[in-house]
Amino acid sequence: MKLFLSILLFVIAPAAFGKKIPVKPGQLKATVAIAKDGDTLLLQPGLYKEGAITITRALTLIGEGNCVLDGENKHEILLISGYHVSIRNLQLQHAGYSALNDFAAIKIVDASSLLLDGISIRDSLFCDPCIKLFICHHPE
Repeated sequence: MKLFLSILLFVIAPAAFGKKIPVKPGQLKATVAIAKDGDTLLLQPGLYKEGAITITRALTLIGEGNCVLDGENKHEILLISGYHVSIRNLQLQHAGYSALNDFAAIKIVDASSLLLDGISIRDSLFCDPCIKLFICHHPE
């Protein structure tokens, strides 16, 4: 039993004790790409115009101050297909519009254990004034 618990702790510990990584505007997409399960990305105040940000791992994004993710009316802003993802204190604006694609301020596809807290969505072209949140689950 002790061996099992030791192995379990070894597997779970990296996600529980991830790094806190400060992120400045222009660095978010690259930082998400190299972040590890359990990392917390601390977004510094500013305007982030980086296109679609895809999150596929257990990450936490926290806006510190006035953090705005801008889709520039041509991009999805966040695509979440990971597990144990937490997004806090962010403003999302200007999600793209496309008749062929399901652009959204936040698109959730096959994600689990997701927390959205303190999120503001503004000025989305498609379906304004609706909240642009697209959720899709593909059963196995």
